[in-house]
Amino acid sequence: MPYNVFQTGGITQAALNYLQTPGFQRGHVNETVADLNFTLDGSEYGLQTPWSDRGVGINVGGEYRKEALATNTDLEFSTGDLAGQGGPTPSISGSFDVRELFTEVQVPIISHSFIEEFTVTGGYRYSDYKIANNHFSTNTYKIEAELAPIRDIKFRAGYNRAVRAPNVVELFTPTTLGLAGSSDPCAGTAPKFSLAQCQLMGVSALQYGSVATNPANQYNGLFSGNASLKPETADTYTAGVVLQPRFIPGFAFTADYFNIKVKDLISPGLGFSNILNFCAASADPTVCGLINRDAAGSLWLDPSAFIDLGTVNIGGLKTTGVDVNASYAHKFGGVGTLNLSMVGTYLRELQVDTGLVYAPANLDGTYRCEGFFGATCGTPSPKWRHKFRAGFTLPNGLGISGQWRYFSSVKNDVLSSDPDMPQDSHRPGDNKLKAMSFFDLALTARLGDKLNLRLGANNVFDTEPPVASGNVVAPPFGNGNTYPQVYDALGRFLFAGVTVDF
Repeated sequence: MPYNVFQTGGITQAALNYLQTPGFQRGHVNETVADLNFTLDGSEYGLQTPWSDRGVGINVGGEYRKEALATNTDLEFSTGDLAGQGGPTPSISGSFDVRELFTEVQVPIISHSFIEEFTVTGGYRYSDYKIANNHFSTNTYKIEAELAPIRDIKFRAGYNRAVRAPNVVELFTPTTLGLAGSSDPCAGTAPKFSLAQCQLMGVSALQYGSVATNPANQYNGLFSGNASLKPETADTYTAGVVLQPRFIPGFAFTADYFNIKVKDLISPGLGFSNILNFCAASADPTVCGLINRDAAGSLWLDPSAFIDLGTVNIGGLKTTGVDVNASYAHKFGGVGTLNLSMVGTYLRELQVDTGLVYAPANLDGTYRCEGFFGATCGTPSPKWRHKFRAGFTLPNGLGISGQWRYFSSVKNDVLSSDPDMPQDSHRPGDNKLKAMSFFDLALTARLGDKLNLRLGANNVFDTEPPVASGNVVAPPFGNGNTYPQVYDALGRFLFAGVTVDF
């Protein structure tokens, strides 16, 4: 039955019945946890220093966890027959278990003595993982210190060795074809890469200059899990200050510097654009071997055309920056109470290490994404973002508050001067996503001791998110020509709620 969009009434129920079919997915996640731990308060046994009015705190214990995930899809999903899928959605099933021993010790060396506080905290956790035929163990630990010369100011610093084991999806996803890249530098009548470079990627001399481009900017990737993945490890360094000056009652301010270095980052392959860029620069046969073209030289025309993006451990990730948090509350006699608060993050550095190093082309395998978005960096990483809220509550419990959500501007990653950042053609309209502000409004009312009412609107001015073309806004990072993970894509959103305490 024809589906005729060019005639009034041409989309009939019979046409819809022919085209439409339901697709079914059923997922089940199960986690089993058994935990036993003991806590000791040293003050009850005299375990404390002469300068502290608090005792040493000790916690020891063990834990067992088993995590299982199963997602079952019907024929339509598993074969990729549904419009908008981008590829088959396979069933996934797998599980792993972990056995852990842990301890944490808090030592108040000085407390309410000749200085306000000096406390040292340490912790350790041993974890033993069993994942299919892969068996490994990890050690995590931390040491932290807090120093308050007076009650108004506190300094804090810490080091933490953290671990993230691969999850069930990363371990057991079956091999499947899906959408990955948004451009092919060997396609079109004027390819970006030279003939010699494109020949490294499977394009013949006869095909060069005539490889079809995808009008939807969608190219294939071959995805798969990896039961042999290693856990990610991270070293986190933090240092900060907490200010609560007594001469400004109700005011508090904190600022914390963070430096996080992740090794063996778990990633869906080496990256679509990274593989193309590195193959062109280095002719590395291992990396070039990940590029599979069809008989027409394309990376999208049929299922034999793809770049292998199976899950692997890559070099790592590094990020540094500063988190700030401020709040102020002031009561105006019997009029009401003013509340102000702000949470913000300054992103100084966000560096990805692909592990793809080629000295002759000045490629060190790393590129930086702070202040960028796009086909390589993915989701926008603004250098500054914050939430600021102001509210006023009357003595009768009626309150109003407004919130300002702000994101600084970001640039397309193809504009980066870093040689490790894959360069590609782009439209001028994709060069930049402007700074964005969204405003929210909320009303609250407390009626008696048991009833709370809420009414409000998020994005009260119905501000539209910044948009870019499909060249740079591609799944899984973006959707609908924008990035809903970062920006408000719903428009004005009204809500109402009630809470009853019994």
